[in-house]
Amino acid sequence: YSFDYPAGTPLARFILLSPSNVIPGYLYNKGGSHYNWVAQQIDGARNAHIPWVIVAMHEYCFTIGSLGCPASDLLNLLISKKVDLILQGHKHDYQASKQLAFNGTTCTALSTTYNSHCVVNATKSLIKGAGSVIVVTGTGGITPLLSIDTTDPRMGYFRSWMAANINQTWGVSQFTV
Repeated sequence: YSFDYPAGTPLARFILLSPSNVIPGYLYNKGGSHYNWVAQQIDGARNAHIPWVIVAMHEYCFTIGSLGCPASDLLNLLISKKVDLILQGHKHDYQASKQLAFNGTTCTALSTTYNSHCVVNATKSLIKGAGSVIVVTGTGGITPLLSIDTTDPRMGYFRSWMAANINQTWGVSQFTV
């Protein structure tokens, strides 16, 4: 589902998804009805001049140490449409990516090999409409936290991380809209 916040003069559209059969029946394969619905929600927010688009889902897709992406079509859609913030859970650590975007030539997809051309901003401040930041907040629900593989080449896509083996801290993420 989606909602605009605040309702009167929205600053953000929140789109909440369920990839990986957390809620059975929701598939986000390219061209499918759920994939097309997500695309329409993003385009609708842009057409309504809503400044920020934020997508939240339980399942992670592109993280340090992920073995694969069960919803790669969905991730590619979100990055290609420059969704501002992608919130994920399930992976019991904390990770915040740099701002990522496809440019059609030197970056057409995220891969397990770091490509600096996919990074459009490496700071903590998001530039509206420039690309997507992926934040995994999984610092609860399991003890101990999972470890992060510091040899994973995807580390280049991330600006901050925390896990059982690196700066272990418990907490939540806070976002101001």
